[in-house]
Amino acid sequence: MGIRFSDMSGQLYTVHPIVPARSVEPVHRKIQMEKYNSEMFALCPGIMDFKNTGWIMPAWDDIRVYCSEKASMAYAGGQKRPHNWKLPQPVKKVEYYDGRAHAGPMDKRMVDGVPANHGCPIKTGTQPLHFQSPWACEMFGDDVVSLMLLPPYYHSDIVDHVQVYPGIVDYNNKFDTMSVVLAPRTQGTFTIKAGEPLVHIIPIEKKTYNAEYGPAKMNRMKGLVATCNHFYRKYMMRKSRYNLELNEDV
Repeated sequence: MGIRFSDMSGQLYTVHPIVPARSVEPVHRKIQMEKYNSEMFALCPGIMDFKNTGWIMPAWDDIRVYCSEKASMAYAGGQKRPHNWKLPQPVKKVEYYDGRAHAGPMDKRMVDGVPANHGCPIKTGTQPLHFQSPWACEMFGDDVVSLMLLPPYYHSDIVDHVQVYPGIVDYNNKFDTMSVVLAPRTQGTFTIKAGEPLVHIIPIEKKTYNAEYGPAKMNRMKGLVATCNHFYRKYMMRKSRYNLELNEDV
């Protein structure tokens, strides 16, 4: 199956392209190297595998998020952007003025009670903001792909200030929109710089999975002894590839 991440502006892909997640330097690495002279994060193959799985969509422009006790807002756009760059198409309720793309608000009730919103300083409730990115996931023929769109938990410290709401979206030849829904987690002004990891993209397969639970029927590990370090990583862990290449054919 082929997946094409298409830059609908036709100009941003040369500056801030979607990249393989494994190629993005995690925020913890510098800290751990300075403290321990080693990347201790790698001791757990499961979290390292998650960090390296899929692709990263970077912020296509500076995204400024404002948050006070009463309200929040955000917009994409900076003064340093070349004047001939096209902004992403607006979503509903987005207004274009002062040369910036303002995020459309979503219904606050949608995220009421979500644990990640606890402690948010906005007394009137967290306001989810909806950006339509300049990227589209184009599928051809009868191909269908399901993508998990997740916060860049291991790739960027923006998660300390902004909640990127995770979700799963199905893409086919009739639907290709890649949106970002976020909300502030801290009070004040915060800027997500252009090029900063914004969304972690992981493909999954939707199908029927038959599971059951109950007591163990047999000791499946009987007689199996891990006699070497990193047993899981060497003998159990499955390998996968998330390739990405430039194709400018239109």
